[in-house]
Amino acid sequence: MPRSVNQGEQRERIARAAWLVIGEVGLERASLRQIAQRADCTTGLLTHLFPDRETLIAHALDEQDRVLGAMLEQAAADAPDGREAIARNLFVQCAAYDGHEHDGVLLRRFAAALSDEAVATGLRSFYDRAEAGLTALVASAQADGSFTARGPAAELAEHLQLFADGIYVAGVVRPSRYPNVRRRALIDREIALLETSEP
Repeated sequence: MPRSVNQGEQRERIARAAWLVIGEVGLERASLRQIAQRADCTTGLLTHLFPDRETLIAHALDEQDRVLGAMLEQAAADAPDGREAIARNLFVQCAAYDGHEHDGVLLRRFAAALSDEAVATGLRSFYDRAEAGLTALVASAQADGSFTARGPAAELAEHLQLFADGIYVAGVVRPSRYPNVRRRALIDREIALLETSEP
């Protein structure tokens, strides 16, 4: 008897295969054939699940945003207090992960955003959600007293977001100089500096 196939699982597997291809060759050059090969399926299955290449790529990028968003939420949810939730959120944003599948896709998205407004819009939307989540964490940590930096939560979150982005880029360019343990130490130091500075 044939095994029932879950289309949601297939779409997720295909999205992950697309991440690998996009990370290697870029958004513009990622082909259905390459993605099918990475997903260990036929191009016919891809066109059955997605009406065209653009829809598949958009799904893969949306899936990346969903996965990274869930990672941000989980990191904060597991924290013992608000200050640690901020630190864990920032660390998820700038950490190096095995396989670097997210790094390759994200860096290729940045490059594509320079000339593709749809890609730029998707990135802005993800960053807006991430910054809103970080702003909520900052406000909550200020309210519970675990983060003593003074100033508007939105401005502090923006500062921290930009700091984490800088660590991310430095880590991509110089990974041996910025291993994860150093990235986390830099985050902790920046949070402490904000707590001792005047608004």
